[in-house]
Amino acid sequence: MKLFLSILMLMMIFQEDGGGGPAHYRRYQNLMISPYSLADGTRASFQFFNTYGDDITLAWRLSNTKYHELLVYIQSFSPRMTIQKTLDLPGHLFDGGIATLKLYASRAGYASQISLNLYPRQSYIIQDLSIPYLSDPTITRLDGSGLIHYEREHLRFEGMQVEQYHPTYGSLNLANMKVRILSVLAKEIAISDARLLIANHHGLEGLNLTTDGFRSVALNLMLVGDTIQFFFPLLYVHPQTLHPSQIPVTNYVPTYHLFFPILDYLSLRNQRMKIEFNVVHFHELKFVYEFDYVANMAILGGCTNSTNCVKIYA
Repeated sequence: MKLFLSILMLMMIFQEDGGGGPAHYRRYQNLMISPYSLADGTRASFQFFNTYGDDITLAWRLSNTKYHELLVYIQSFSPRMTIQKTLDLPGHLFDGGIATLKLYASRAGYASQISLNLYPRQSYIIQDLSIPYLSDPTITRLDGSGLIHYEREHLRFEGMQVEQYHPTYGSLNLANMKVRILSVLAKEIAISDARLLIANHHGLEGLNLTTDGFRSVALNLMLVGDTIQFFFPLLYVHPQTLHPSQIPVTNYVPTYHLFFPILDYLSLRNQRMKIEFNVVHFHELKFVYEFDYVANMAILGGCTNSTNCVKIYA
């Protein structure tokens, strides 16, 4: 029995390493394949390390309901220790479901293969921002040792509670609102259609009115490092009344802050709002963040709304 196990172990080493021992190997590694879309397909980046430095042929075959073992890539390399490639897998290869991709490597007297799953890109609506967002494990990866992993899209939200409390009434502060991208893999990100929606109020007539009865302000979302941050575009405000406007108006001054009218403190100090924006990262994500704007005291206003009051007598 011991002799049989020893022979079996040697056969396994030969299959994996070509008989060269644990210090020598031929293997795929450092591979990442994002979820595919039917429109754009996906892109695969990988390395093949060949410490023998001999010639090698790499081939990929894809299977799903449309194809069985379809050859999508093959290339032979003259003696080389390191191969690094990026391949495009077009959308017409896929059927909208999970595909199987087999990665082959071969030469005279040696052959190996790895079988991977490729997942379609999904669309998600995320409304609960009180907890981190984790997608399904749909990002295909081989690590530096050639081990298979299926990673998740991972986002964490900061400063995005169900109540946005401000000690003084007058404006909405976006500085503390952040979305952190914690996915272990880097990928380009596209952000679009970001806007702030406020329950309609007569004091906000300088802001666009949507068909469903909200006042709307477009937002600028910027990726700073691994963090999405929120900014207002150029707006306008009357310096005495603090009425806001999205277009230049006589006697209004430019600002990158959204102000609320001084005299509407009582009716605007507690107002329902929401922020919507779309992100395309590994998946298509639509965020709907609903919150209450809550302000404590009026920084300017009538004496009944202020902790300190200045009266002028003629």
